[in-house]
Amino acid sequence: MAIRLPAGTRARDDDRTHTCSTLDAALADGQLAEAEHEQRVRTAMTARTLGELHELIDDLQGDSELAAVRPGLPAIPGARRRPWLLIIVPLVVLGVLLAVVVRGCSADADSDSSGASAGDFGPAGYLSQAGLTDVVGAIHDEFGDALVDELTIYPEYAVVFRADPAAPRTQQSIGYNQDGFGTATDSGSRDPAVAPVDLATLDLSKVAGVIAGAPASLGLSRVDTIYAIIRSTDQGPEMSVHASNDLGESGHLTAYPDGRFRTVYPFNPGG
Repeated sequence: MAIRLPAGTRARDDDRTHTCSTLDAALADGQLAEAEHEQRVRTAMTARTLGELHELIDDLQGDSELAAVRPGLPAIPGARRRPWLLIIVPLVVLGVLLAVVVRGCSADADSDSSGASAGDFGPAGYLSQAGLTDVVGAIHDEFGDALVDELTIYPEYAVVFRADPAAPRTQQSIGYNQDGFGTATDSGSRDPAVAPVDLATLDLSKVAGVIAGAPASLGLSRVDTIYAIIRSTDQGPEMSVHASNDLGESGHLTAYPDGRFRTVYPFNPGG
């Protein structure tokens, strides 16, 4: 019998990776919409305990390699309860996504700035080198610098996560697409001790190269959904690329912005 750990057990990087793999599979087979998938992946990347990770996937069908936890045991006292957050947070973030989601959503009508259309950069959109350059340039023009806690980029839009200038322990999220930036939305707390990523210092050609090579690196026959995350960690900047298709194939990788791979979790045909 598999050993069941307490829900308050500290999560490892492998546990977060297994959770993201399960979420990728749920996106591929239609259990999750893209917006909720992106939010759950982002939460998984910062989860501290196994209990928090299980709250992200226990409502999903399918197997997961995440270690089992003992039923009925709560996560560490004071930990955030994810089930209601998975309802509330997407509603809060909806103000951002209304400005950026392409499939059926309209742009923020109050945005003063405008960006280049994702289509101007070819099929990869904002994930291409030219698209990434446009996004980073727009961030610098909008905020006066290119410092971010995290940047999530889809082909059609991007979401910027930065410190609230009036409250450095609070993080804001701001959507960006061809209509410019949307309205900043409170997206929770942040650790001011973790240095932000200065996107202006990154070699975007290498970042784009990792993204462009992701389908081959992950062993996918084709890619229907792909996005990248560049984020700040206590060990420095890191990027991750998540890709999947309608055939149920999915995989993800992490790398340093200079192009060196950190971890690769390709699609496993054996399940």
